[in-house]
Amino acid sequence: MPRSEHPTFILLTTDFKPMVGGIAEYLHQLFQEVGQHYPVQVFTTIDGIPPESLTYQVRKLPSLFNLMADEERSRFQDLNSGQYIYFLKKYASQQLQEVIELGQKTQVKIFIGVWNLVAHCWCRSLERGGLEYSLFAHGTELMTASYEGVSGWRELDFQHSQAIYPCSHGTAQLLSSKIQETVPVHVIHPGIELAMRSSDQVAAAWLEFQHQIFYESDHVYLLTVARLVPHKGIDQVIRSLAQLIPKFPQLHYWIAGDGPDLA
Repeated sequence: MPRSEHPTFILLTTDFKPMVGGIAEYLHQLFQEVGQHYPVQVFTTIDGIPPESLTYQVRKLPSLFNLMADEERSRFQDLNSGQYIYFLKKYASQQLQEVIELGQKTQVKIFIGVWNLVAHCWCRSLERGGLEYSLFAHGTELMTASYEGVSGWRELDFQHSQAIYPCSHGTAQLLSSKIQETVPVHVIHPGIELAMRSSDQVAAAWLEFQHQIFYESDHVYLLTVARLVPHKGIDQVIRSLAQLIPKFPQLHYWIAGDGPDLA
């Protein structure tokens, strides 16, 4: 079958809007931009779509539960981790059937949004279907302790990818320390919208008033916007303030976010 002039970009991801979080927002914004230049289809396990105009199509992947036979479904809640991975591997090709058929008929570029055990099964299924893929790297998949037991799977998937796209140079360095890279690595930083919406301006003004934030030319401001979890390193910044304040008496550190480390 003749291939189209422009490839279709396909994103496979278990982390996407309307989920809240950096990875979901990063992938949404990135493929929103790509969608202005190429056809993009996002295949995701997440229900719902981002609440704004989209330049890409969203396709819901069938859930593992729905793919199971009746007797398997009846004991799904009681599966241990080994049994769960068995079923992931068993049904991954069925879950990606539409993607694999599309990739075998037309020109596509396939990206895995974030590596995890589900994504590992997708990578193996894509290879069996004769399709290449690229992987995004965010750091969490390289630092999660539970993944160290399957580090061989993780390294296999990254080494067999066409390219790896870390979200920062720090993540690229972490990747190098964990995985022996044999493929191109390209850092793609998260972007921001330069044009501020009026609703954002109102929200910013209210926060400034509510927290009595005033900007002075001789003051130094540090800002962290993140999910409040240990690996973000916010505790390290707080510890460093004791050494910084004697040098910068008008130092302010603002933290915006929520999470288990809020207290």
